[in-house]
Amino acid sequence: MVELALVAPMLLLLVVGGLDFSRAFLVHNALTNSVREGARYGITHPNDPTTMTARAKAELTGATVSIADSDIHVIWAPASPPGSGCGAVIETEILATYQANKACYPFVKMRIDYTYVPMTPLAGQVMGGGANLHAAVTMGIE
Repeated sequence: MVELALVAPMLLLLVVGGLDFSRAFLVHNALTNSVREGARYGITHPNDPTTMTARAKAELTGATVSIADSDIHVIWAPASPPGSGCGAVIETEILATYQANKACYPFVKMRIDYTYVPMTPLAGQVMGGGANLHAAVTMGIE
């Protein structure tokens, strides 16, 4: 009984820590699949960031992750180095900037920033209230 009393808390800590780590890994994979889905739509419809965002959010519903629209970023990215006549273009989240000069922005990039909150209070204290997870993908516009 004494040995069990000494070992049980450590064993419980390992099991709960493994569950939290596995759940964080699941959420990160769901975020990665989500940005891929949104960007995949974006390479054929680069003028429609609203639907790109909606598709990314829809992909997350299966993983029971809810995310705000403000955490999803649709970015039009220039080639590196920029094409001739493009000058010094930089990544933009403004649709009008992309539409004004489509030839200089051949890539669409989608990024999600998410704060993962662990299930167990002890893991939350160790992580400082949560862990920041990021997923991003860049695809060429067709």
